[in-house]
Amino acid sequence: LMLYAGIPFQSLVLVLPFLLIGIGIDNAYVMTAGFDRSDKSLPIEERMYETGFSSGMSITVTTLTNVVALLFGSMTKIQA
Repeated sequence: LMLYAGIPFQSLVLVLPFLLIGIGIDNAYVMTAGFDRSDKSLPIEERMYETGFSSGMSITVTTLTNVVALLFGSMTKIQA
């Protein structure tokens, strides 16, 4: 489909879905750990708020780290 859209083939295109799944799973673990640490006596809405508040910075840092790593990886010339 990408060739029909005029996007040239690159090896990064093959790896990108797996990287995106890995990033999503990483953030899911962080959110699950935050939810487990929240106060179980609170209503679910409050627990979700606490989870987002406590896990938000960790998710931001890991996502920025992944973006920087992908940018540097895409700029690197690797000889075949």
